[in-house]
Parts: sequence; structure tokens; C-alpha cells
Amino acid sequence: MSYPLLGYASSLVARADESVSLHLSRESGPESYTAELVRIVCGDNSPGGAGFKERLVDDVTPAKLSVRKQPLFTGSFGLIALPAKAFDFAQGFSVTCRFFATTPAIGRRQCLISQQEIESGHGWSLGIDDAGRLEARIDDKVLHIAHPLLARAWYQAALCYERNTRSAVLYLTPLRRSPAAHGRLQASCHVDAMEAPDAPIVIAARGSDLVKLGRGEAADHFNGKIECPAVFDRLLEPAEVDLLVTVGHADARVRGLVAAWDFSAETPSSRIIDVGPSGLHGELLNLPTRAVASSEFDSSAMAWTERPSHFAAIHFHDDDFEDARWAADLEVRLPGKLRSGIYAFRLTSDCATVVERICFIVAAPPGGTGARIAFLASTLTYLMYSNMHSATDMAETEAKRGLWMTLGPAEIFLNEHRDLGLSTYDTHSDGSGVCYSSARRPLFSMHVGGNLWALNADTHITDWLEAGDFDYDVITDDHLHQSGTAILQPYKVVVTGTHPEYWTTEMLDALETWSQTGGRLMYLGGNGFYWRTAFHPDKPWLAEVRRAESGARFWKTEPGEAYHSFTGEYGGLWSRLGRAAQRFTGVGTIAVGFDFSSYYRRRPESHDPRVSFIFDGVPDEIIGKFGLIGGGAAGLEIDSADLALGTPPHALLVASSEDHSRFTLLVPESMTSSIAYHNGEENPRVKADMVFFETPEGGAVFSVGSISWAAALCHGGYQNNVARITANVLLRFADQTPFPMPFTPEPQEAIDDRDRQ
Repeated sequence: MSYPLLGYASSLVARADESVSLHLSRESGPESYTAELVRIVCGDNSPGGAGFKERLVDDVTPAKLSVRKQPLFTGSFGLIALPAKAFDFAQGFSVTCRFFATTPAIGRRQCLISQQEIESGHGWSLGIDDAGRLEARIDDKVLHIAHPLLARAWYQAALCYERNTRSAVLYLTPLRRSPAAHGRLQASCHVDAMEAPDAPIVIAARGSDLVKLGRGEAADHFNGKIECPAVFDRLLEPAEVDLLVTVGHADARVRGLVAAWDFSAETPSSRIIDVGPSGLHGELLNLPTRAVASSEFDSSAMAWTERPSHFAAIHFHDDDFEDARWAADLEVRLPGKLRSGIYAFRLTSDCATVVERICFIVAAPPGGTGARIAFLASTLTYLMYSNMHSATDMAETEAKRGLWMTLGPAEIFLNEHRDLGLSTYDTHSDGSGVCYSSARRPLFSMHVGGNLWALNADTHITDWLEAGDFDYDVITDDHLHQSGTAILQPYKVVVTGTHPEYWTTEMLDALETWSQTGGRLMYLGGNGFYWRTAFHPDKPWLAEVRRAESGARFWKTEPGEAYHSFTGEYGGLWSRLGRAAQRFTGVGTIAVGFDFSSYYRRRPESHDPRVSFIFDGVPDEIIGKFGLIGGGAAGLEIDSADLALGTPPHALLVASSEDHSRFTLLVPESMTSSIAYHNGEENPRVKADMVFFETPEGGAVFSVGSISWAAALCHGGYQNNVARITANVLLRFADQTPFPMPFTPEPQEAIDDRDRQ
């Protein structure tokens, strides 16, 4: 499967009067393209939908581009660029490290640490051979330990060379608490006199020419963890090797230390710190995983900030990815009066056979434009879903459940091109979970004209806002994280997208503050406010999630690895952190089902005078028995109210969905026993709840608790009860008239406490 043209914008989010660059790679087909800037109103081109709608931005001159193929490099490693004659090896050298191989018998070489010249191969390396045995190379000499390495076991390795005797010794020692049964093993050989190589030190890979240029290409990538690598300027004796096995780090009793890298230092950064005498600090390329359990981890501390020495390892993968680093093909300064919204560079080949759109968001300026309504684009969620492979990885499993999956061009292409970087819904080639995502690459979750998910699904809301001629701005997760409540203050109403799942602490704090001071929130999605997430402190195009304890997830966090490396915060579900979505929206995730969508039935509370405005002009008892996703307005991922998790006691549950299929299943955190009935046919808890409640200072919240709600807005030319209810709420929420807080009886516990006093 081929996508002729791939690309990404320099940033997911920009503002008017800022510059945005376009980075492209031609995979096949035409070389020449015309680039135009368009505003995306509706990205849905599915049959029976509202129709694909875009508007050309006349203020930006079309550009003619000649596009070439640009490379992608995957696989992480550490790079230490050495000053001239950093090592002279006059007496010899030794190199040591601890390692935990996750795929030792992968059928190819893997390098733990190396210093080799690219063209001549002169130098040394310590690694694993294609049979899964510890291997060392000094120039053209090869040593290996015959005993095969165990997967997921900690070892200490050492390569020691003495120049006078021209002898080299390779040591392998399993560490305590390791499943490996043998003691120290060794192998030795005679080596010709070796001069120090003119090359950088590379950790977890072997370098190539582009390593010196910082482009990210290397070879023989290692899968697994490495800890405390060190270099000495002489041969270490067996007793000294044993001492390092015991103490775990370079010790003052072992002479000749040149460099020792402490991977527990500066964990949020991409730097690796040399605590030896030479200050040979290095850089991590392609984003290996930090804040992981190391050989000293014993569960006495679960946070890397609490006991760094127990998290002094880095987990490297051969499919890690950080930044495509493609050269820019076009740079455009956005017009100063450009309206906020979803935009794309539309690229059309000269023969008009190829049309591709590279999307990004133009956010409203600080302080807004005077509109009372803001649509909050879920850019963080778009990023975390980018380039997921679950459709192809799970196709066989779904078929066994009796479900057929339709694979589109994007899924097939991504399955064949994993060098585009993985999704946080994927696992690495060694089975460990992907916890990082980068915006500096082609992002298929930002595509329009395909699956009704992520950005494309959210265009149902922007299309409906345009069709209703509502005056609104677009704001984004990125700016909400950076600026907090300042982004929200200009607006009376904030409308979410269909799936605002990922939230940083800063984002949630800002929304809660705004909502409790008169703000009005319309939550038009499902599975929102679910995972705690973190942005990189210095590289805002990178985000992180740790899937701790529970939740609907495709992988689970390893013991001791639940704290974000970017921030040190404990990760996982916001509900497990005491900030369930029910506190903010009245509803929270209850079930998922991807076969059919259902409908809502009004409840008696829908006739309460407090919510009469919601159902003005809606006599129907059944709401949303139609829609582009599964044929109904309640589906995919659905949310329900729960007083125990924080749904306000004065909230009105005005409608609930029903008649879900047996494949609509409770999420794991909602089950206490695996033998309990948990599907939509058997469990009345499987439902989407429509909720309204007032908040302090005249604010209010309206939630629908369903991803597929927005896909029903355009039904019948926007003339339907889903669209009417949504418009009723938006118009009332945009009105300045305060919502009075209803009288709520004092809880009995408070009355009892007062009487006792």
C-alpha cells in the first residue's frame, strides 16, 4: 500500500501572523505539487454525511513545490561526542555496564556500547551477537560468552584490554535477584596493539556517519535497559570487576576512571550526565524511555524522584522515534486576520491525481476575538492516538470474536511503515508499551476524509457550528496547558470535541477553576478527562502517558514505572487520582463498544423546569436513533453518572441510552469481578447519560457522554432532535443570564454532626 505524499506541519497549533512550515516526503508518484492553504469546515466524506467542506484562503498565494523523498530514522541511542584525544589508551581500557535485554535472541546483532570508526571499523564494541550471546569486538577480533543470555534478566558486562600484553577479556555476571543461575563467566583472546579510535561513544547502538550530524541514524540497536556504563583507561582485574558488580557504579577503589554516566540524573531531559572526572556528557536521540526500574529496584520506592538510584536505567528500543527532522519545503506566514479554525495545506499534483492535506490548528489570539463561544480542539488526544496500529494488530482477535474489521488505506500503510513512529496504543518490538508520542512526523490522526475519529470526528462539531452561524473561536489543549485559565476567561461557553481523553494537570486545573467561577462547559463527547498526561518540559511537541493500575488500555505499565519521566507525576487514570471526570462533567467513562451505536430515552428529570430550555421544541422521548457512527447518537465509548465518583448531587440525569449490544463492554476500572455480567445486553450500567447541572457564579455543565453524538448532528440537514438539543444548550449557555444554584437538602451526615455539637 502506498501513500504518494507524506508530510507534517512544523507545529500542530499556530496563531494568525505566525509562520508555519511544511515538511514533505514523496514516497511515489508525481514530484510536482501546488500547495494552497484551506480552512477545513467538515472533513467527513462518508455516504449520507454532511459532505466534505473546505474553503480556500485567498490571502495566501499558492506555491509550486518539487518534492523529494526524505529519510526516517528509528531506534534510540545515546551519543557522546568526544573531544580530540579524550582517550589515549596508553595502557589499555575497560568498559562496563549493566544491561537487561528484552529480545536477546532476535536474530541480529545488538550493541550495548561502542566506539568505532565508521569506514574502517576500527575500535571496540560490547553487545549481543545474532545468537543471543554476549559479544565483544576489538578491531577485527571477536569474543563471545558461549552461555546464551536470558531475556529480562539483569547482567553486568565488562570488556577489558591491556595494551602491553595485547590481551582482551570479556566478563559476564548475572546480578542478584536475576533468574540467571551461573556465576561470573569470561572469555579471552589475543588482540593486536590498538590505538584509540577517532569516533564518538554510542550507547545502545553502533554509530553511522549521520550520528555525527545528529540526524538520528545508527545500526545494531539494542532492545532493553542499560545502566551505569563506565570507561576506564586501563585493564581491570577480576576482583575489580567483581567489586563493580557489587557496588553497581564506578567506585573510588577502582583506579583509572575516565567517564561514568549516571542515567538517574536529569531524568526529564535528553541529556546523559557523566559523573566521572572528564565531564563527557552526552545526548539521547530518538527518545528512549526514562524513569524505568533499574537493577537496584526493590519496590521500596515507586517514584523515581524519591530514590533515583533505583531508576538509574534507560530503556532503549529499535523502534523509538522522536523527530523526523525533515527539511522544510515551504514556509508560510499566516495572515494577521486569519480566523481561528482547522486548516490544511492542500497539495495537488500537476496531473491532479494526488490530493493530500496536511492539517494543523489556527488558535484564537490571546484574549479571544469577542466571541462568547470557544471550541476546544483536543490536540493532545490527537497526538496520543497518532499512527496507531491496533486495527491491523487486532484484526485476527476481532475476527475470533465474530467481528469483521474494515481496513482502510491508512491502516494498511501504517502497518507496512512502522518507521513513521508508533502510537501510545502500540507496543514496541520487545513488547513494552509506547509511552511517548511526537508531533514532528506525519500524523494520521490529523487526517480528514477518512475514519470518523480524532480530528476528523471533531469536524462534525465545527461543521454544525458553521451551519448554525454561531460566532465561535477555536482554542487548543496546547495553549490551555501553557496559559491556563487565561485562555478560557474570554469565553462564556467552552465546547469540547468528541473525545477529549488526555489531560495534563495544568489543563484540568484551569478548566476546574474556570468552571467554578461562572464558566459553562458543553462536553459533547465520551471517554473524556480519562488519562493523566504530560508534555515534555523543553520539547512541547512530545507528550507522555503512563498507563498505571487500570483503565481501557492496550498495554500496562511495568512495576515501578508509573511516574512520568517528563514531570515526575504519578500517571494513570484521573479517576484513580481522585479527580474523576464526573466531578467536572457529571459523567465518566463506563463502557466501550465498536459495533453499533444506540439511542437515548428521556427520563422523568427531563421535565424539570431547570432543564426546560434543553428540550424546547423537542417533544420526542427517543433521542438520536440515527447517526453516521453505528446508526445512533450513543456509541463507541460512553460515559455515565456516578455520585460516588463525583457527579454533583444536584445534577439532573435527563436521558440515558439503552439497547446496547453484547459487545459493548464495561471498562476494567468499572468491574470488581471478571465473572460479573458486563456487556450491554446484560448490564443496565452500560449506558450513556445526558446530564445537566449548575456551577457556582452562574455557570453550568451539559454532558452527553458519547463519542458518536456529534456524528448525528447533520442528520436530516441538521433538522433533528440531537441538533436541536445541542443548539438549545449552546444558545442558553452563551446567554449572560446566570444559572441560579438550586436548593439542595443538607446532607444527613452534616445535620448529625451539627446536632452533636
